[in-house]
Amino acid sequence: MECEEPVTRRPTGQIVMDYLTDTVLSHKVTLLGQPYITPDSRIVVTVHREKTSVTLIVQHTTGIVFLSYVLSFCVDFNRKL
Repeated sequence: MECEEPVTRRPTGQIVMDYLTDTVLSHKVTLLGQPYITPDSRIVVTVHREKTSVTLIVQHTTGIVFLSYVLSFCVDFNRKL
């Protein structure tokens, strides 16, 4: 779940929750962006958009262990092809 400051709307990271008990498992302050979860809840893709770049963080769980992959790239939308 993405968190943000109530007044400034500045992102403050994400919390990881147990979907069965609604218990907060951890707060990841460095993980910014909108999380998307696959239907089987095994993969979480976080998309963090900034003015000149997009960062994708892919996390895969095999039960207890999380594997993370970070893809960061810049896109120039003003450049003509």
